[in-house]
Amino acid sequence: MLARLAFEGTNIAVKVSGVHWWYKTASHAAELTAGFYNPCNRDGYAPIAAVLKKYDAALNFTCVELRTMDQHEVYPEAFADPEGLVWQVLNAAWDAGIQVASENALPCYDRDGFNKILENAKPLNDPDGRHLLGFTYLRLGKDLFERPNFFEFERFIKRMHGGNIS
Repeated sequence: MLARLAFEGTNIAVKVSGVHWWYKTASHAAELTAGFYNPCNRDGYAPIAAVLKKYDAALNFTCVELRTMDQHEVYPEAFADPEGLVWQVLNAAWDAGIQVASENALPCYDRDGFNKILENAKPLNDPDGRHLLGFTYLRLGKDLFERPNFFEFERFIKRMHGGNIS
């Protein structure tokens, strides 16, 4: 409410952390530790979305490029499920009728990661036509400008803007 007053006439977005470790457990202990009450029998993101709706703020969420299987292969002990968490948070926001923006959590240079972002940004066959308001590419660095990486990034940007590129 105070941000709305201080920045009158400006769109406001609230960044919600993507705490996907231990998401595959009943307690969702990592989320609890971070202050999100989202155990397996309760949607902890719907109340957040409701508050954002009340104050006409958008939700900004992270980790839209991550795949659960990739996390499981590298960190099996983490019981991570970034795809499940992204699905839950995006749907809580869209169900509340608020706009959603997103960003990547880790460096992303490959087609697989960019395609995962596109899947979340513009879900195929969504009868409601829901999509992300915006996307922020994080971790911009010299590796992105290496020829094959930059080619994939350029392809991704074109697809984000509606280009039909194979």
